[in-house]
Amino acid sequence: MHRQVSDCRRSAVPSESGGALPRVRRFGDGSIDYDFYHMRARKMRSRVFVDAIQKAARFIRPLIALAILVVAIWMLPSRSEDCAVCTPGAGVARGPATR
Repeated sequence: MHRQVSDCRRSAVPSESGGALPRVRRFGDGSIDYDFYHMRARKMRSRVFVDAIQKAARFIRPLIALAILVVAIWMLPSRSEDCAVCTPGAGVARGPATR
């Protein structure tokens, strides 16, 4: 007279969606193994995050190199009088005894 619950699920869902039910990982008592799915999702998120960081590093490394060059050029002295190497004695401190 009454069909069992498992028979109703098997016959109703595939005919409505046109496909088979997805396989669900379960424990021996029939409960769903949520820890397995949580761990799998965590691994997938971690993989996506690492891939994104690696792709971003391809663009960030040249920008860091360019920034270092810009700072190095900016720190160069603008006049030869400011350069301790360019003019002799410019970088030597002179006291009152040497004048």
